[in-house]
Amino acid sequence: MEDMASWSGYYWTDQVNYYRHISFSGDSLFWDSGNPDYKSYLVPIGHGEFRLSGFEPEARVIFGESAGEADMKVYFGSLERNFRRFDPAPPQGVKDLGPILGTYYSEELDTEYQIEQIGDTVYWEIDRKASYPIFPLAANSRMVWNGSQMIWVGIGELKFDVASDNKVQGLSIGDQRVSGIYFKKLLEN
Repeated sequence: MEDMASWSGYYWTDQVNYYRHISFSGDSLFWDSGNPDYKSYLVPIGHGEFRLSGFEPEARVIFGESAGEADMKVYFGSLERNFRRFDPAPPQGVKDLGPILGTYYSEELDTEYQIEQIGDTVYWEIDRKASYPIFPLAANSRMVWNGSQMIWVGIGELKFDVASDNKVQGLSIGDQRVSGIYFKKLLEN
């Protein structure tokens, strides 16, 4: 039997690009969306299965083997969401972003993205025209790092496609309406 505390952590769903935090306190699990002051109790209803208190229609949260290949599965009525664990820690410095630097191209959109470092700042550039600082973020920035491989850029979540050898193959961008637009990382000369 798995220890309930082992299910605490951060979970991301690629289906609609958001995360949920599961915390463990005392002998109970709680669900929140980033603000622990507003959390919901997970009521145990079976091994690895919980009912999310205060949700209509009923929401069920499933961990462990019962969740199949997902780390966490959530049912809101008949709607199913699959979540994977992730580390929400943002990059700590420009050097952490070295692997994502480069040029990316989407055939579907016929658009090029450039992630480049100029001095101590990393920029996201669209078709070599509009340029936005993504690290460090300005105090009033609407961009948010969700770990070191994902950043919300205001129009969608950039998710870097990192292979097992830690080389970045590309990135996808999407939000809750449009997702999975892929940009392949071009080889540098």
